[in-house]
Amino acid sequence: MLIEHLADGYSLDEFLDTVPTLDRSQARQFIELSGEQMNECASSLTSA
Repeated sequence: MLIEHLADGYSLDEFLDTVPTLDRSQARQFIELSGEQMNECASSLTSA
């Protein structure tokens, strides 16, 4: 849900306004972990 929201051009603040149970640090941690996963996936594809 967060990734789709950001991909549609909305800001993190706009997303957080729609999900009051999620705080900024949790969202940032999710974004960081997602980026690490994408990097690992890309690395595995290029080394195959």
